[in-house]
Amino acid sequence: MNKYAALKDCSVYINPGSFDTYGGWSLDTQFFHTVRSEYLLAHGIGIPVSDAEVSAVLPSKGKYRIWVRTKNWTEYWIKGNAPGVFRLLINGEVFGDILGTNGKEWMWQEVGIFDSDKEKINLSLHDLTGFEGRCAGIFITSNMDFIPPDDTDELTEMINAINDNPPEEIPIIYDLVVCGGGIAGMCTAISAARNGLKTALIQDRSILGENNSSEVRVWLGGETNFEPYPNIGNIVKELEQEISHRYGHKNTAEIYEDEKKAQHNTERGKH
Repeated sequence: MNKYAALKDCSVYINPGSFDTYGGWSLDTQFFHTVRSEYLLAHGIGIPVSDAEVSAVLPSKGKYRIWVRTKNWTEYWIKGNAPGVFRLLINGEVFGDILGTNGKEWMWQEVGIFDSDKEKINLSLHDLTGFEGRCAGIFITSNMDFIPPDDTDELTEMINAINDNPPEEIPIIYDLVVCGGGIAGMCTAISAARNGLKTALIQDRSILGENNSSEVRVWLGGETNFEPYPNIGNIVKELEQEISHRYGHKNTAEIYEDEKKAQHNTERGKH
């Protein structure tokens, strides 16, 4: 029996990916293997981003202790400086201490004790700096003596108990698995699917394209369709964008057509 089973009736765990809206925050998935979850990132380049919001249903009315899993990402180099700070809002009101100041490793930072007269509350992550604030989960419990674990294996066990989500493996057999959703990976997956292979494309980002995406904004180029391989480059051309202004402020996110890439891959195989 899961040793955290008793938490199921008195606690709520909110995964970053389950937020109703990310606002100006982005969902980062590339460190799942070390963090054991995705996390929300306030990448505003020095300008505070808009709030990420989620509704939570509590087991009952009453007092709850609230924790946020976060880190001070600059403490590896500068002790005491915490540029990526943010606040938690409950039902639109600022609650508890400033977050993102707790240390260089991912750990739970206590926000405070909240007395709720409702079973449903609205939570918001309110960025203060636009400089890489991070949230990898929210834990709410009426067990005032319980401290959520920072160890990733223990954390996974706790989350599975609260969400009644025991790990299970569903075997799926593929002819080809492509790891990495950059241009090379996408072209490989599309070509394989078109040739009848059951194909899976695995990507650790929320969008496809890598350098040729709204995140990095490098346009496609290179020599293609030359002898003795005149068809090499055909799929690249299907993905290429028509960019008339490739430098400066006109090199904006939308011209990289992230949705088009995702649609192209889901139509050709399993993404």
